Amino acid sequence: MSTGEALMMLDLATSDAPRGPTDTALLTLVETIEALAGARTIDDVASVARSSARQISGADGVAFVPRRGRLLVPG
Repeated sequence: MSTGEALMMLDLATSDAPRGPTDTALLTLVETIEALAGARTIDDVASVARSSARQISGADGVAFVPRRGRLLVPG
C-alpha cells in the first residue's frame, strides 16, 4: 500500500461522513492495523485478530499455527 493510499484510508476513517459497507470495512481495517501496531505480546495480537474476525465476518474465533522454519508445528 502506498503512503497516499494509507493517508486516504486514514482520512476516511476519521471523517464524519455517512459510511457505507465499503467505508465500514476500510474503517475496520484501519482500526485493526492501528491495534496490531500497538500489540506488544502474542496475546495482544490474538486478541486483536479475534476481535477483528468477529467484527468482519462474525467468526467465533481465530487459529494460530506456529511454524519452525518452513515446517508447521502440529498442535
